[in-house]
Amino acid sequence: MLTKKSGCQNVVIVGGGPSGLAIALMLAKRGWTEITVLEKRKTADDYEP
Repeated sequence: MLTKKSGCQNVVIVGGGPSGLAIALMLAKRGWTEITVLEKRKTADDYEP
């Protein structure tokens, strides 16, 4: 289980596909506020599994 600990303020997720966005949402629901998702594609309609 991922929990926010003191001193841990930032997280970077590489990949804005379904898994990357799901983990970003889960972290936000658990109180994380400094979440960055990096995605190489310019738009969401370019996604290919």
